[in-house]
Amino acid sequence: MWQKLNVFKAVVETGNFAKAARQCGISTPSTTRYIQELEAEYKSCFFLRTTRHVSLTASGERFYQFVCDTLEAQQDLLGLLESQKETVSGNLKIGVPTSLIYNCFREIPQYLLDQYPNLSLEIIQGNHALNVLNNYFDLALHCGELPDLNLYATQVGTWQKMICASPGYLKKHGNPTRLTQLKNHNCLDHSANRSGGWQLLQDKQTITIPVQGNLKADSSMALAQFAEDGLGLVYLPHFTISRALHHGKLLPILKSNWPSSLPIYAVYPQRKNLNKKLAVLIDALRLFFQTK
Repeated sequence: MWQKLNVFKAVVETGNFAKAARQCGISTPSTTRYIQELEAEYKSCFFLRTTRHVSLTASGERFYQFVCDTLEAQQDLLGLLESQKETVSGNLKIGVPTSLIYNCFREIPQYLLDQYPNLSLEIIQGNHALNVLNNYFDLALHCGELPDLNLYATQVGTWQKMICASPGYLKKHGNPTRLTQLKNHNCLDHSANRSGGWQLLQDKQTITIPVQGNLKADSSMALAQFAEDGLGLVYLPHFTISRALHHGKLLPILKSNWPSSLPIYAVYPQRKNLNKKLAVLIDALRLFFQTK
C-alpha cells in the first residue's frame, strides 16, 4: 500500500509517469499499474492524461491531500517507533506459567530482543501472579479469572480448554460423541484436580462430569505427551496442545461441550504510567496471543 501511495504522490508532483517511475526506482508500466489499481480500489478517476502531461481531477486533488497526510503520519509513526527502540532498555523480570513458556510465549523473547537490543529479559517459569511484589517481578502472566489482588492487570489474550485424544487411541477405543460416554474412556487427569470431574457445558449449563483413569500427572505438558502416546483422553488448555493439534498428533473431540474461553492477564505492580519497557512487553503479548 505504502509504495502505491508514494508512486501516486510522485506522479502528481512530477506531472509525468516516466519521471515518477525513475524517482521511485520502478518501471513505467509498474507505475501505470499502481495508479490503475488505486483508481479501481477507490472507484475514482484521479488523473486526466495527455501524451505529454497528466493533471489531477477533482477526486484526484482530494486523494492527493489524503495521501500527503497519510504519508506524513506514517513518517511520524516510524520516527516514534525508532525513538522507542533507542530508549527501551534495562531488565524485565517476567513470571510465565510453564506451559506458556514452551508454547505461546516462546516467540516473544526473540521478537522483543530483535526490536529492542538494549533490553534484557529474565523469565521465571511458574504461576507467579500472587507474588509479583514479593519476588520483584515486573510482570507475571495469569491464565483465568483473577483473584482479588492489589495489583494492576490488563487482558492480553484468551485461552480455551478442550478435550482431545490421539488418532490411535480413538481408533482403538472409539470417538465419544456424548458426555455420558466419557465414563467408558481412560481420562488422564491433573493431580491438582480434586473434584474428580471435568467442568464442561451441557445444554449451555456448566456441569461437572465425573471422569476416571489410571494415570495422573502434575504437569499439563506431561499429560499432553501421554495423550500423544495414546494412553487416553486429556482436558487441557489449547496452548499446551496447539502443536500436537496442528500436526494431527491429537484430535479435538466433544467441541460443543467445551466451556467458554478464559482471559490471559498481564499482572504488574500498580502504577499510573507504564514505563516504556513494560509497555512494549504488553504490546508484544497482545500481538502474539491474538495469533494463537
